[in-house]
Amino acid sequence: MNRTKLLFILAGISLFVLTVGLSYFLFSSIHSRSKLISPAGSPSPTAKKSRIDPALPRTEICPLNGAKFTVQEKDIWSTRRPLAVIIENHVDSRPLSGLGSADIIYEAVAEGGITRNMGIFYCAAAADNVTLAPVRSARIYFTKLVPEYDALYNHVGGAGNCDDPTVDERAKALCFIRKNKIKDLDQFGLDFKTCHRVTNRLDKEVAYEHTMACYTDEA
Repeated sequence: MNRTKLLFILAGISLFVLTVGLSYFLFSSIHSRSKLISPAGSPSPTAKKSRIDPALPRTEICPLNGAKFTVQEKDIWSTRRPLAVIIENHVDSRPLSGLGSADIIYEAVAEGGITRNMGIFYCAAAADNVTLAPVRSARIYFTKLVPEYDALYNHVGGAGNCDDPTVDERAKALCFIRKNKIKDLDQFGLDFKTCHRVTNRLDKEVAYEHTMACYTDEA
């Protein structure tokens, strides 16, 4: 009788250890997989690897602002055009993404005392695929600066087609783009998209207009 009880006790302990071990294995597998799945609306989780060797001397001068970079970076930017991107500055959209990689930044009041930025990305953005956000609509005062750099112009819509009687002629950004043959990357007009809605860029919920992100490698 005692032997039978002992066998039952040993069997119970073995079953408990097996159950705990199996549960731990399943939980660990699910937890590991969850790290590989990006949340809805976010870009795929890829390791960010710089294209340059940080040990290389910075001997090459950026033609936009005189800052010095490596030969590797120059080899990259020499194959590209500058990229002009409209990035908003509404308090709900902060912190902004990517402006630190701009060679030149223009800032102007858009409406209601809220400013908007246009970053010119060329030299400093060569080393990485930079996320730029939130990208917003074209404004005429920024648009007139784009031809100075022969840049691609990345924005999301804008006011003032040439045949729109509701917009003052002085504010027709889209009309200026057409007439001056600016290399336009308007996300409302392209058949292919270089920008994506990223709803979880910030750790807070924001209005839909604050969610457009663009990437320098896709422009």
